[in-house]
Amino acid sequence: MNASLGFLTALAFTFSGFAALSQTLDRHYAERNGRGASPGVSERLRLHGLGWTALALALAACVRQEGWPMGTASWIGTLTAGALLLVLLLTYAPAIAVRAARWAGALGGCAMLLSGMVH
Repeated sequence: MNASLGFLTALAFTFSGFAALSQTLDRHYAERNGRGASPGVSERLRLHGLGWTALALALAACVRQEGWPMGTASWIGTLTAGALLLVLLLTYAPAIAVRAARWAGALGGCAMLLSGMVH
């Protein structure tokens, strides 16, 4: 996997993972689904699972790209960048944030498949 594809894959997964985790919070969920809406228990569990899985896939992409020592440091950097992107989108365009996160997760998965990371 070339360096830019590895970084973009990790960034896509961190962004989508944090977006999924943000939807477990009543405030962010209500911004998307209407005032007073909150996710049910099964929805929260599903979003938690998706979020943590996406963050783990981002770690896998970074470690595959650069090895364990530098990969974990790179992952922390992509966590920061992904969180910053999400915070800006949730602040200025919350409706677009979740839609963008779905596309980012799908593109990250495609990038992993194309790079041969998933066998």
